[in-house]
Amino acid sequence: TPIGVKIISVLMYIGSALLFLIALLLILGAQFILNLISDISPVLNAIGASLVGIVSVVLMLMAVIYFILARGLMKGRNWARIIVIIFTLLSLVSAFGSILIDTSGSIISIIIDGVIVWYLGFKESVRIYFS
Repeated sequence: TPIGVKIISVLMYIGSALLFLIALLLILGAQFILNLISDISPVLNAIGASLVGIVSVVLMLMAVIYFILARGLMKGRNWARIIVIIFTLLSLVSAFGSILIDTSGSIISIIIDGVIVWYLGFKESVRIYFS
């Protein structure tokens, strides 16, 4: 396995664990959040409960997807490489869109995303590894 693929995979495993942890903390802290909201409005409380549930499920799904993609990269699966490139291109578009709000963070994101797309998409030795 090329070292860059290992690094990207490990970062994706870490991202997966963090997403799962955030979802878990959101679920565990939901009652606290809902108690704060219920003081404002009972209607907001119902909406808040639904929103916390939806966000938690989405974060857990993202954690599972990141884990599967990281595993696929480590095993040299071309489908994982393609999906990671697509996700990274979407992140790149998002970074360009947010450059007006947060210049330094967006520039760092653009550089990292650009390197990942170049590495997985265009570096010959990596493309051979996934073929």
